[in-house]
Amino acid sequence: MTEPRARLLCRTGPFAGATYELGSESIIGRDDSNEVVLLANTVSGRHARIFREGGAFYLEDLGSRNGTLLDGIQVTEPVRLDTLSVITVSEAYDLVFQAPRSAPPASAQPPESPTAPRPEARAAIVEKETEGPDPGPTEATVGPPPAGPQTESRTRVDFAAFGPLPDLDPVPTNRPPEPSPDEARFYVVISVAGQASSEVDLSEGENTLGRSEDCDVVIGHESLSRKHARLELSGERMTLRDLGSTNGTFVDGREISEVAIAPGRSFKLGAEVEMRLEKR
Repeated sequence: MTEPRARLLCRTGPFAGATYELGSESIIGRDDSNEVVLLANTVSGRHARIFREGGAFYLEDLGSRNGTLLDGIQVTEPVRLDTLSVITVSEAYDLVFQAPRSAPPASAQPPESPTAPRPEARAAIVEKETEGPDPGPTEATVGPPPAGPQTESRTRVDFAAFGPLPDLDPVPTNRPPEPSPDEARFYVVISVAGQASSEVDLSEGENTLGRSEDCDVVIGHESLSRKHARLELSGERMTLRDLGSTNGTFVDGREISEVAIAPGRSFKLGAEVEMRLEKR
């Protein structure tokens, strides 16, 4: 029997518009080996996972540094995903979960996480509900978790702001939308001490950086190698590689040979040339 398909639609952040098809288990994070790759400094290498069990899909945080929210609620144990649930990854990306048509009813109970405490050991914060205008912060009481799914207490997102969601057919791909060939979406800002900064557009594919005139981005500084480094752009995936340069390539003060990089991230070629990747 074919498993029902589900997918994520990225609606905010640098990858807005990307579609990710989900299998029986899909890892979300910054590492290139993940099924859903989100490049941001605040996203952990293996941040969260979505997995299928008993015909339903569940979301689990993998001990990420900056947390995972489901409809505005912190994810501390596996929780069932409903269609149009919004997954927020480290406040950098909002991903809309679109469930397959054959998904089971929302009454299905989530599986126990192997690392989570048993239900009788848990305590839940139950917010007091009041009528009328928002009275501001209220005290919270500690008690046993309420029975059944807690969908009513979640912070819902204004889905109208996302625009229409496409149907599950045709089969989506895990590649972000292709850029227009007439528009350069990414560029680098080049800063050298004692000189005015400059901007150079980048092309889809390989962009060689260095002192040689046949580089895609020519930087005439004596400290650079003729072909110093390379920026590779593939859709929304960006990789910075050192090309065996004499004075090295550095990200956050650490010399690198290859690293994933996101818009807004700065890096240095040698000790004198600083660059920042940007998106239009």
